Amino acid sequence: MVAITALGFIVLFALCSDSTVPATAAAVQQFFTAVLPSIFPFYVAATVLRQTSFCDVLSKITEKPVKALFGVAGAGAFPIITGMICGYPAGAAMSVELYRDGKLSSEDVVRLSAFVNNTGPLFIIGAVGAGMLGSAGIGSMLWGVHIVSALLSGLVLCLVRRFLHTERSCFNYRGGSPLRAIVCGKKSFGQLLSESMTTSMYTMIPVAAAIIFFAAFNAVIASIGAYGALSDFFIDIVPAKITESLLKGLVEITGGISSAAASGENINIILPVISLLAGFGGISVHFQVIGIYAKENIPCRNFIIGKCLQGWIAFFLTLISQASGF
Repeated sequence: MVAITALGFIVLFALCSDSTVPATAAAVQQFFTAVLPSIFPFYVAATVLRQTSFCDVLSKITEKPVKALFGVAGAGAFPIITGMICGYPAGAAMSVELYRDGKLSSEDVVRLSAFVNNTGPLFIIGAVGAGMLGSAGIGSMLWGVHIVSALLSGLVLCLVRRFLHTERSCFNYRGGSPLRAIVCGKKSFGQLLSESMTTSMYTMIPVAAAIIFFAAFNAVIASIGAYGALSDFFIDIVPAKITESLLKGLVEITGGISSAAASGENINIILPVISLLAGFGGISVHFQVIGIYAKENIPCRNFIIGKCLQGWIAFFLTLISQASGF
C-alpha cells in the first residue's frame, strides 16, 4: 500500500508539474523569508533557556497549578509557554527535550501534546492579522482566541481523564512512566549557544520539508479539480471559496488561511474559519509534530484529538467574540 501511494505521488507530481514546480518554489521562498526568520531565533533562545536553571525555577513556581489544571509535572510549564510564543512545533520539541533530560515522563509528554503545539504571535498577529487582513488588532484577537482554545483543550481532556480514570485523575496526579536519569554538566554560554543553534537548525529541517511537500500536494489536488468539485458539492451550505479555503487549510495552514482572507467573503465568516484552521494546524504541521514525537516513541493520538478539539473551540470562541462586539 505504501509503495502504491508513493508511486501515485510520483505520477501526479509528474503530470501536474506545471503547478507543482511553482508551488514548491513559492513554499521554499515562504520558508526562508517568513517561517525561518520568525521561528528559528525563538527556538535557539528557548533551547538555551531549557539547559539553564530557569526551567527548574519555573517548574517549582508553576508545579501546583500545572498539575491541578493539566495533570502534568511542573516542568510542563516550559513547553506550554514556548508553544504559545515560538510557534509550531516548539511545544513538541521542548517537551521531548525535557523528556530526554529526565524532567518529564512519557505520559507528561502525551498529555502536553494535546495543547502545546500552537501557531506563534508573529504568524497570527503579523502575517495573518496585519498582512492578510490588514489589522494587527484582529490578529491579536485571533491569537488570544488561539491561546485560550489551546488551554481549554488541555483542561477539557484532563477533566475527561479524571472521570474515566479516577486513579490517574488530574487533581490527584502521581506521574506517568518513570523519568529518565538526568545527565547534566556545566557548559559555557558559548557552548550552549552553539549547541542550541545546531539543534534548532536540525529541528527546522523537517519543518521545511513538510511545508514544501504539502505545498506541492495542495497544488496537485487543485490541478485535478478536487477542491472545485467539493466546493460545488457544499455550495448550498457554505460559500464555495470558504469550502476551498477549509480544504486547503486542512492540508497546509498558511495556504488555507491566505485563501480565506482573500476570498472576499464577509469578515464575520472569514474569522471563525481562520480560527478553526489555526487551531487545527493542518496535516503539514501534524507531520512536523508527529516526526518529533516518533523519535521517542511518544503516541500521537492525544495530539490529534487535542488539535481537532482546539480547532472547534477556537471556531466557537470567535463566533462568541464577534457576537459580543470584540
